[in-house]
Amino acid sequence: MEFSKGYIVPFPEKIEKGYVIEENCVTANIDNEDIDGVIMDFVELIDEPMYIGIHVPLDEEEELKLRQDDADSFHEKVYYLDNCNREDMRLIIDTFMEVLVNDGMSKFVIASHKTGDEMFVQKYNVVTFFSDDTLKIEDILRKWGCDKKKELVVAQDTFTEENPGMCTTYENEDGINIYDLIDALTQSGMYAGEIIEA
Repeated sequence: MEFSKGYIVPFPEKIEKGYVIEENCVTANIDNEDIDGVIMDFVELIDEPMYIGIHVPLDEEEELKLRQDDADSFHEKVYYLDNCNREDMRLIIDTFMEVLVNDGMSKFVIASHKTGDEMFVQKYNVVTFFSDDTLKIEDILRKWGCDKKKELVVAQDTFTEENPGMCTTYENEDGINIYDLIDALTQSGMYAGEIIEA
């Protein structure tokens, strides 16, 4: 499987595209060449209004205030842009897709305020969907070559102490990174929400 540019996976050949379902949750490995299409199809599927939430690591100064010792979890800040219509979300995704999907240090959510349908794009090309109608999610995934599995092996399952995975930040050819993206969306109403454990 091909991973996004912000990830280094020691054994990519052990990971296959596919998905599993548990109640209203669908978890999938999505190949890098397909993830753009899956995201756009999800945006076309869900009801308006929508929101996007971007999870980024805290800066070092903020993190030091929260972590008392090395055993404590790291933290991330979630930035939200609420009440987007479909055209708003298409524009955001069209403009910033490259940085969103290739940055290895961040994660993001696209969801419907109305129905709660949610797509959570996590690290190492793992994407989790929440929906009361999982059949419509399966339709999207099958369109992009993801088959249903009895069990799903994700990249993190293959990491060892000797062969760990690695996440890196990403900048596009114009030097835009995930923090520049957040700064740009702040002009449209994005705001800092909660701080959570990573």
